[in-house]
Amino acid sequence: MSAREVPAAVVAEAIAYVAQQEFSRGAWARPRATFGDLITGDVPVPPYPRPDSPMLRFLMEHAQTLLDLGPLDEALVWLAVHCWMEGHVEGFDRASALYTDPRSSD
Repeated sequence: MSAREVPAAVVAEAIAYVAQQEFSRGAWARPRATFGDLITGDVPVPPYPRPDSPMLRFLMEHAQTLLDLGPLDEALVWLAVHCWMEGHVEGFDRASALYTDPRSSD
């Protein structure tokens, strides 16, 4: 299988999006070291979902089923969107463990 290059317009749009995120975030910590991290796969913080996550495994297996039934693009979009959501849930859970639930009576 030969490597497929990401179209230049898609790269430019992603770089602009990341720059806007960084600008909007201000003094907050940067979750990416550089845009190149997206290409190399390097992440400066633990990735969410974790590589050994049971949910990630389920999502990958379901995406394979979708791929068996339909177009690659649809399976990839489904996988990306659901991994993004699960990553948010896992990150939220980890961050929530650091704080007291404001709804608690303690």
